[in-house]
This record gives sequence, C-alpha cells and structure tokens, in this order.
Amino acid sequence: MKKVFLIISLSIATSLTFAQTAASNLLLGGSIAINSSTDADGASSGLNLNIAPKIGYFIANNFALGAEASYVKQSNQDPYTLFGPFVRYYICTLGPNTKLFSQGSAEFGENANLGLGYTTLGFDAGIAYFLNSNIAAEVALQYKNNTSSKATNYALNVGFQIHFAGKK
Repeated sequence: MKKVFLIISLSIATSLTFAQTAASNLLLGGSIAINSSTDADGASSGLNLNIAPKIGYFIANNFALGAEASYVKQSNQDPYTLFGPFVRYYICTLGPNTKLFSQGSAEFGENANLGLGYTTLGFDAGIAYFLNSNIAAEVALQYKNNTSSKATNYALNVGFQIHFAGKK
C-alpha cells in the first residue's frame, strides 16, 4: 500500500511540475546580478549591477519566447538600459520541483550621456526550483558578449519567475 501511495504521489507531483511550463502559460519575473566585465583589451570595468525584468509566453511545452529589459550600472559609467527578446527552454526535470533550463538573449540599447550604443548576445544556464505551483526561484550562470564594445561579462544571476496558467 505504501508503494502505491508513493507512486501516485510522485505521479501527481511530476504532472504538476510539467504543467508549470506548459504551452500557452505566461512567464513573468526577473533577476539581479552583480558581476565584473572585461573589455577587448582585457581591462576590467569593475563591479556591475544588472537588474532584468522579463515577460514570456510558452509557445510549446517547456519552450518560451519573451522580452526583457536590463538596467545596467557599471562602476565606471553612467547607467543604461537594454531591451530585447529571449528564448528559454526547460531541458529536463531534476526532481518533483526542480527543472534545468537554458536561455539565449539579444539586447539593444544606448548610453545617451556617453553616446555609446550597445548590442549584447547572452546565454544563461540554470536551475529553477518551484516553491509552489506558480513561483520558481532561480540561479543561473550567465555569459554576455557586447558585440559593440567587445566586452565580455560573466555573472551569477539570482531571480524568480511567476508562471500563470494559460487558456485550456
């Protein structure tokens, strides 16, 4: 009897986890990172703060497209904002409440005070831990390349996402 109860419980927990990233669901959340970047000459820009809210839509199970904005404050520059699309894929389930994901992004913006334009390409790989059926806490490693200034950026992002059920 205990084995039957355990199998039924795990089946329900697994099905609830899959429903969180189901097609037509909405993703709303963001992340924050403190990191350091290096320019094309290998010089460090010091510490950077990056705050990135995002919204996405699951076009298929485990596959979301969306938009994000990044507020970036570098220790040696005025702050600037980037906007752009992202694509996120939940690769696999690691447990009843945990999923591994990868994300790619492209962001565009400019620092009007310095007259600098920015184009960044980024890749994240991380783990989402679902605190309940709608809210996930996330930790991700991030790589970003600023194709305009040839700067590279490595970061540890911490964030959360809220998953809203779509039309059935």
